Amino acid sequence: MMNLCTNAYQAMFENGGILEINLQAVQVDKQLALQHPNLHVGQYVRLTVTDTGTGMDPYLLERIFEPYFTTKPLSEGTGLGLAVIHGIVMNLGGAITVQSRVGIGTSFNVFLPQLNVVAESESVGRELIPRGDERVLFVDDEEPLTVIGKKLLERLGYTVTVRTSSVEAFHAFQANPEKFDIVITDQMMPNMTGLQLSKKIKEIRKDIPVVLITGFSETLNMDAINDSGINEFALKPMTTNDIAQLIRKALETKEFSK
Repeated sequence: MMNLCTNAYQAMFENGGILEINLQAVQVDKQLALQHPNLHVGQYVRLTVTDTGTGMDPYLLERIFEPYFTTKPLSEGTGLGLAVIHGIVMNLGGAITVQSRVGIGTSFNVFLPQLNVVAESESVGRELIPRGDERVLFVDDEEPLTVIGKKLLERLGYTVTVRTSSVEAFHAFQANPEKFDIVITDQMMPNMTGLQLSKKIKEIRKDIPVVLITGFSETLNMDAINDSGINEFALKPMTTNDIAQLIRKALETKEFSK
């Protein structure tokens, strides 16, 4: 959802507009199932993200889910966002559709199979999410994601410094290495990747934990991750509990290694 909202935000960046998000249970009928082979007749949850931005012409609509296809300048993105979303949705047994008109806006519909949830014990679903009070340097070149990430981490008790440029993040760390207790970074960013940022940070302060969270893994390998000094690595999307657990694991590893 964050990726879809980011695309909507960018489509409305110059002239503003309205972003609408809707979630509802729907029945997929035979006609819709025939149009989308990954769907079957039955109950689904439909997430709809609609914007009143620039819209797309038919040529763009045919290619938006292709890996590395993007309408942005090379310095502003990799074109992997919608391809990643498409892959995740398909792997979950769902489908994603898009309608768009130039000058009117765009609407994405994500269909996911509805699960039959059986009531379990009161403790299930109420697992305590680990919190902390450490100081976090959070780095992502997508500004909407930094806004969401900052709010999430602050709700968990952390003090958060945000940078939307890996170069600016490095300069902030270089200026005061003791100001931060952990670094959380995206991978695919202009000028300096997350791995490169980690390596430069570790040259200054070897003991600081660095967590890499990315939406695409095929450009990475474990040798590169290890060489960069990354302490923990995870793929988007992640739940609040996933992120909270990952942070504590990275910080506890640091404490254990002292």
